[in-house]
This record gives sequence, C-alpha cells and structure tokens, in this order.
Amino acid sequence: MSTHVCVCHRVDEDEIVSWIRRGVVTIDGLGEYCDAGTGCSDCHEMLEELIEDFWTDDVALRAEPEAPIGSH
Repeated sequence: MSTHVCVCHRVDEDEIVSWIRRGVVTIDGLGEYCDAGTGCSDCHEMLEELIEDFWTDDVALRAEPEAPIGSH
C-alpha cells in the first residue's frame, strides 16, 4: 500500500504515478482525472516532484487519456 499524497481526496502515490505514466502530467490534469490537488493544495509540491520523477520522453509523446465518465 502506498502513501496518500493527497490527503483531502485520499489519492495515493501509486494512483498518481499511474496517471502520470498514462500522459497526465500537470497538476490540473491530475485533479481532473483523480481529484489530487483539488482540495487544500498542500500536496502540489509533491505532485510536481512526482511529475518530474515519472515524466519520461515516452510519456511526453502520449496524449492525455479521455476524461473519466462523471469528471468535473
């Protein structure tokens, strides 16, 4: 079990990294796909670090996945 990065919405590191690897490489994008960073924003620094750590050239070439059903 990984650590919650976004405590407000109980989004853990594994889920965030999964979205980054699928091409969601902005804080706004992560907020749209998994709600991370849309509460108090204390996690923004950690989200930026994860994006930097897991954004590879391969990821940069991918388009963001379609927005999930029921997204805001």
